This record gives sequence, C-alpha cells and structure tokens, in this order.
Amino acid sequence: MTGTKDSFFAHMMLFLIALFAVSCSQTKNTLMLRGWHNMNARYNGYFYSKENLKESAKKVEKATKDDFTRLLPVFVYPDNESAKNFYNDFDNNIKKSSIVIQRHVIMNPKSKLEIPNACRWIDENYLLIGQSHLYKRDLFSALEAFEYVAKVYPQPKAKYAGKIWMIRADNEIGSFSLSEELIDEIRAAKDFPKERSYEREFALASADLYIKREDYPQAIKQLTKGIALTRDKLAKARYIYILAQLHEKLGDTQKASMYYSMVSKLHPSYDMTFSAQIKRARFYDVGEGDSKRIKKQLMRMLKDDKNKDYRDQIYYALAEIAYKENDVPTAMDYLSTAIKESVNNNSQKALAYLRKGDIYFDRPDYKRAQANYDSAMTILPNDYPDYKVLETKKNSLTALVTNLNVISYEDS
Repeated sequence: MTGTKDSFFAHMMLFLIALFAVSCSQTKNTLMLRGWHNMNARYNGYFYSKENLKESAKKVEKATKDDFTRLLPVFVYPDNESAKNFYNDFDNNIKKSSIVIQRHVIMNPKSKLEIPNACRWIDENYLLIGQSHLYKRDLFSALEAFEYVAKVYPQPKAKYAGKIWMIRADNEIGSFSLSEELIDEIRAAKDFPKERSYEREFALASADLYIKREDYPQAIKQLTKGIALTRDKLAKARYIYILAQLHEKLGDTQKASMYYSMVSKLHPSYDMTFSAQIKRARFYDVGEGDSKRIKKQLMRMLKDDKNKDYRDQIYYALAEIAYKENDVPTAMDYLSTAIKESVNNNSQKALAYLRKGDIYFDRPDYKRAQANYDSAMTILPNDYPDYKVLETKKNSLTALVTNLNVISYEDS
C-alpha cells in the first residue's frame, strides 16, 4: 500500500510540474493549456475584477444625488468633476483586468496576435476595462475597448456585448447617429443572443439614446421592454420612475400618475419614494373630487420630521392643488412658503419662482411676472432644460417692463 501511495504522489508531482511548465507558455494552444488559462483567468482574475467594478459602481450610485426636478438618466455615471474621486477605484479595476489579459491571453506563435476565444475570459476583461474607463469619463478609451471586443471576438455574446456598450459610450459622447446605426444593425441581426440579459441591456441602451434625443415615444417603448426584463427591484423602480416622467413630459398625467404609484411598492430610496408621492399629489384631478384626502395626506407629511428637508416640495404640491381649485391667492401663498422653505434645493426654489411668474403672466401682471422669472434665472444652472427659452422670455419681459415704466413715468 505504501508503494502504491508513493507511486501516486510521484505521478501527481510529475503532473503538477508539467502543468506548471506549460502554464508559462502563452503560444501553445493545447487542450490542457487552454483549461489552465481559462480556470485561472476566470477564478483568479475576472471574478475579482468584476466584483470590484460592481463595488465601485455602487460607490458612484451612493455618491450621486438624483435631481427629481429633472428627467433622471437611465444609467448613473459620475460627471467629469466628481469622476476624479473614483479614479483609484476604477484604475485598480483596469489594472486587475489588464493583468488577467497579460497572463492568460493565448497568442499565435507566428503572427504574435491573440487567438480569439482560446481563453474564453479575455473578452470579458476587455469589457471590464472599457466599463471602468466609462465610469472615469475617459469615454474614447472606453469606446476603443468595446470596439475591440465587437470586432475581434466572433462569438455573438462577445460581439453584441461590445456593441451594446459601444451604444452606451456613444450616447455619453453625444455621437447619437453612431448609436442609431448600431441599434439598427443589432435589430437586423439574426445571431443576436435571445437571452434576457442581452435583450434587457439592448432595450435600456436604446432608451438612453432616445431620451437624450428627446424622442420620448420611442424612449417609452424601449424602456417598457427593459422594465419587463428587469428583476432587480431597485433598478426597476428607477426605470418605472423615468417611465412616469416620460409620460409626464408628453402630457399624459393619468399614465404618469399610475407609474408613479408603482414606484413605492418596489421600496427604492426614501427620496425617490417621496418624490413619486408628491408627483401623484400634483396630478390630482379636480373632476375626481377627492382633494380633501390628498390635502390631508400632504399636511400629515408636513408634520413628519423626516420630511423636514422636503417641505418646499410639499408646499409646491399644495399650491398646485389650490390653483386647480381656482383658489389663486392660496396657491400664491403656498408658493411663497415653498420658496422660504427651499434652503438646500435651488432647483425646487426656482420652480416655485417660475410657477409664480407663470401665474402673474396669465393675469396679466407683467411686472411681478418679470420679477419672479428674474429670481428663478439667478438660481437655475445653465444646463437646466429649456434654460434658453426661459431666458428669452425673461429678457422680453424685462424690456416690456422697462417700456411700461417709461410710459408710466411720462404719463405722471
């Protein structure tokens, strides 16, 4: 028995020595060598790099505060300035995946070029490198990595993963025509993987493009597909909230209200849940005759200490209800209170000023309308939607009020 054991261990040692010897070679495409590289590339490299990327992306999401006064983005990336805070995280991800590629890619000994799919995890690591560059806002490096995967790896899963991420990168760059070409190409493809994850990611990347192009009907169509294929509750809540916003943009407040009501059932962040509730209250239909219940709910929310930082939004919703009930003085009082309560939320404060300006403009009381538009414009950032339209309106009113003051002075 001892001799048998010694013989067994001797054979195992010889096998391990042989395995170690071939492991150093990246120019031999043998079954045993491929198995060794695949195992190590997957479990010692790709797995840890992917997990690190997930953790880094979660850090970005936690650090990014959504502005619910605007249309939320489908995908959460840092902006160019805040991306600098995450350079180390994503650089580490790039380094880990680069080491996997360096150690486990199998090369053709004659051409010195990679043999695609000889090691099945190399393409995945290129995708991780591209995604890390995307989060760093190094967009062209990201696009280069995705394009390499789409061109070099013939298997449909690798090829189309690369193309879907190319769409996302082009969307961020602003190359919308290139994104559109890729979308058309994928739709016409017969070998596109018929798997939930691929169809979901394609639908979401397409929705992202159409939102950026302000083609909201197409965005709704694609986002609805993406929602149906999404299992993660927090992600689904975000997409449904955006879907509600898109219907709101198109003036369909009934559908918007319906989707906003679905958000809280998925238990997202308190900010999103609160915002969805406020939006529903603002869409109250006078014809339904249920304003007492909604106003009572809003008053109860005002008394809740955890809503201390959201009182400006509650007063704004109360103002909307009062205005719909033709109680303009009360609506104006609520808007003034909303402005006073907006300490840390300039977007909401600006909305209250704009709403007061609109109401004065409709009276018409151009002097007060101009004053409120002017106050709003001093707060709104330059990238606010319709900023130039609002600026033009404010400037026109300023000129009008100046002339009215001249006429009033001369008459006196």
